[in-house]
Amino acid sequence: MRGPGRPGDGPKASFDAAAGWLRERRVLLPGASRLSRMVGNVREATNQRLWDTLYGLLNTGQRTVLDSLLTVPAGSRVSELDRLRRGPVRVSGPQLKWSLDRAEEIADLGMGELDVSGIPPRRLAELSQYGVDGEATLLKRHNDARRLETLPATAVHLTTRAVDDALDLLEVLIATKLLARAERETAKERMKTLPRVERAGAKLATAFQVVFDTTSEQVDPNTGEIRRPEGGNVGGDVGAD
Repeated sequence: MRGPGRPGDGPKASFDAAAGWLRERRVLLPGASRLSRMVGNVREATNQRLWDTLYGLLNTGQRTVLDSLLTVPAGSRVSELDRLRRGPVRVSGPQLKWSLDRAEEIADLGMGELDVSGIPPRRLAELSQYGVDGEATLLKRHNDARRLETLPATAVHLTTRAVDDALDLLEVLIATKLLARAERETAKERMKTLPRVERAGAKLATAFQVVFDTTSEQVDPNTGEIRRPEGGNVGGDVGAD
């Protein structure tokens, strides 16, 4: 039976969608248990096709590389998959370098080159979520098709996420470290020059006050004209002697 439910819908959603599809077309509904089994068979077949599709995208070398992600290296407590799916935890320069190295290491797996355009993005996201959140030891117990369809989806997701993690960390570093430091340095320099600016401002204000007091005494309050100062020109008589 070809039901109308979308790949990835839960069992109940698929059952309801199938029942609604049959009602709309006035098809005699089978018993609930029989319809449930039919929906379950369709879901299982759909999942199997998805697993086979992803599995078929991988060559022998890529399958070996992905399987190696589930191993725990000597001297380590976690698998390679556990290590690579952990993002940065601090805002620092060394952490940014680590993030860039992580993004490069994940990119070197080569999973970003897989053509997954034929797989619904929603299903790919669900598979990658299982690989990102699930335990590597449990994933290792699945059969080849189930395991090697989850791992490439996870690797494709991590390829993008690792770059995003590095860019996000760089943005935070610029905002909190570089720009904030520049603002602090500018404020310090401003504080250093403030006393000199205040002294120069005070001298300038005094000079302007002297000029204002001198010229205001020479302004005729009736006409607004400036009178010549008593006792001759301010600058002295030009051409004297």
